[in-house]
Amino acid sequence: LYMVYMSVNSVIYLRRRKATEVATTPRITTPGAIWACTKRQQHEFERCGIIAMGRDNVNERIRATQRNRELEARVNQALWSYSPLRESHCPIIVIARGEVVELTGTVRTELMKRMALRLAEAVPGVSKVQDNLVSDEALEQEICRRLARNLSTHLSANEVTVRSVLGAVYLKGQVKSATVKEEVGRIAQVPGVQMVINELTIQEHNTVQLKKAA
Repeated sequence: LYMVYMSVNSVIYLRRRKATEVATTPRITTPGAIWACTKRQQHEFERCGIIAMGRDNVNERIRATQRNRELEARVNQALWSYSPLRESHCPIIVIARGEVVELTGTVRTELMKRMALRLAEAVPGVSKVQDNLVSDEALEQEICRRLARNLSTHLSANEVTVRSVLGAVYLKGQVKSATVKEEVGRIAQVPGVQMVINELTIQEHNTVQLKKAA
């Protein structure tokens, strides 16, 4: 029979002695019940009387994790029952902790966002929904507001088209210089944006003036 002594920084194995023969305390602190259980299974321990968190506690954690996964599955099923979310392939991550469900991701419109929250709240077993969703509509509006407020880009705000597709922002139009193009790209990186595709072109004023002079 092997006995194991577990602590945060060490694991010591004692051979051919029972736990009751060497144990000086009924409990030993471990980094976690799952960690302790895994070590016991790896080394085929039949008894480990001094693990701080016993088998019942481990089993309860396993059951809680299983309940969370089942709740996440029900919420996902409810979200995908709404055809606009399903057809637009909105990347929504569902995380359940007890009766609290967290939704994270990007949807196309504010209406889709409201519907996603309502659908999640209506699932049996959900008492609260934490909203970490962002819509493409909100991203586009926020970027346009920031461009209009910025002294370097406000004159070009009407010439720049901003389009967001599930967090990927496309910038199109014409600006006066490479510096302005770079600044517009920087401003477009608002919270919730996954990437910025800067397709802005630079107006060739100098070339036009030279042709007229010639």
